[in-house]
Parts: sequence; structure tokens; C-alpha cells
Amino acid sequence: MNNIMVTVYCTTYNHEKYIRDALDGFVMQETNFQFEVLVHDDASTDGTAKIIKEYEEKYPSIIRGIYQKENLFSKKVDRTYKFMLPATNGKYIALCEGDDYWTDKKKLQAQVDYMESHPECSLVAHEAIISIESTGEEKRYTNYDFHKNGEISVDQIINDQWFFPTASMMFATDFFYRNKEFLTTHPYYDYLLKIMLAIEGKIYVIPRVMSVYRMGTSGSWTNRVANNNEKYIKHEEVAVRNLLALDEYSDYKYHKQLYHAVLKRKFHIEQLKGNYSKLRKPPYRDIYRDLKLKRRVAIRIKEFSPNLFAWIRKHIVRQ
Repeated sequence: MNNIMVTVYCTTYNHEKYIRDALDGFVMQETNFQFEVLVHDDASTDGTAKIIKEYEEKYPSIIRGIYQKENLFSKKVDRTYKFMLPATNGKYIALCEGDDYWTDKKKLQAQVDYMESHPECSLVAHEAIISIESTGEEKRYTNYDFHKNGEISVDQIINDQWFFPTASMMFATDFFYRNKEFLTTHPYYDYLLKIMLAIEGKIYVIPRVMSVYRMGTSGSWTNRVANNNEKYIKHEEVAVRNLLALDEYSDYKYHKQLYHAVLKRKFHIEQLKGNYSKLRKPPYRDIYRDLKLKRRVAIRIKEFSPNLFAWIRKHIVRQ
């Protein structure tokens, strides 16, 4: 196990419909180094665990399953530090949730090659495709072209632009050890990890599509949180607390950018709560003015005629 170069973290729950695609994407990798895949099943109630065990038996040198009897996510147990990290042998960690999948056999090799030749790089990612579950539509993940050299700045990451998904990320395992105190006391997710990694070094995005991000799958964050106002508000409140804590943790080096990110989250909270008039007043006025006209119009319609907004969303936007 000492020769393992990459450990892949795959967290899954009730992904029976998708997990084979993820596992096939792992075992098809062609590398000049050894890698391992830790698949953490969070007490799935469907056939996910059975499929993982099938692959574990077929590919014992690659796939290692971690099976829970009780759902840890609902208990807010940190799966990374309690179960994944202690079982990790790789120099680098690559991420891929159970409902996403890789499409390029050389993905891990390309990322390791870059990391090994660029020690200043703290995170290497790549372009991806979004697959929308409800419609079957596919589109590029990036919302606009980034710099030609593929480097993404701290400011851009903090600004929460969609440059790359979780399933494209690779970084040094040591990151989790260096930041254990902060990460074990603050609920974290990919946005926070991206910011912290950007602060530590350079981020590079390989300009090649090598994975698919499924949006709107059953049990996904979009369905569980983004489509539930109460849960989304709580999510954003946690994000605000985390960003404020990260500002202090990073010695306020990026205070202006992080403060603006906090304001954007608070702006969204007021929007979710239906406090639309507040959005046009300090401290949110500039954020409101920076919105595209289409979004400002949508907010106005939602404020003064919520029934009309609901009709437009149902009969026009979703067509």
C-alpha cells in the first residue's frame, strides 16, 4: 500500500441507478502508478452496497468499500476524518460522488502528471459536462471561458464561479492533515475546500472534459436542499459562518473578497425569505444592481405578483 499514488474518495447513498457508472470510471483508469478507491456507502436502503461489494470482489486491488449500518450524514458525522482519511494511502486525493462519473481513461494520469511537475499547484481540476436528470440535456459545466493558461485565481474561486465540479478535483492528502482543526470544527463542502486550496497555492484546470456531473438526481443536494427554502436558508447560514471563520483563519488576507461573498449569501437568504425590498437597500444595493436585468425583473415579479412568477416558471421557463 505504500506505493499508492492516488486515493479516490467516493461517497454514496441510494445511488443504485448510478453507482456502476462511477465504479466503471474508476476501474478503467490507465496509469503508471497504483491507485485505490474508497467507496463510502452511508447505509443505503437500495441495492447500492450490493453493487459496491460486487466490484470490490472483482477488483480487490482497487476498490475498498466502507459500509455504514446507520446514516452518518443525518447525524452530521464527519465521514472524511472518521472513516476515509484513516484508510487513505495515497499522496493525492481525487473526488467523485456516487452519482457522478469519469469519462476519460487518462484522467488520473493527466492530473498526477501536472501535480508532480508543478509543486506550486494545490488543486488540479478539469472541464466537465453537466447532465440534467429531469430533461436529459447535456451542456458544458463551465459558465464561461476561463483564462487560456487554465489558472484560476483566488478571487474567481471566492466569487463562486462554476469552473469545475467536485468530481474533477485532485489535491494533496496532506491538505486534510494541515487543516484538521478548522475542517473538523466547521461543516465544509466543495466551495469551502476550493477557497482554502486556492489560498494555499495555484489552481489549474485541464482544458479537457473528463467527467460528468449529474444534476437533480434523486437524493442529490439540488433536490434535498436547493428545492427546499427552509433547508436552503440553513445551508446559506452555515456558509456565512464558515466564510467568516475562514476570513479569520486566513489572517484576513482576502477579507474584502470574503466579506463580499458573505454579503452575497446574506442577500440570497433575504431573497429566500421573501424580503425583496431589503435587496435594493444597503448593504445589498450594489449586489442587486450587479444582477443581470433578467434576474432583477424576476425578483420584481416575485415581489409584487408571486402567482404570476409561479405561472411563468411553470409554463415558460421550464418548456
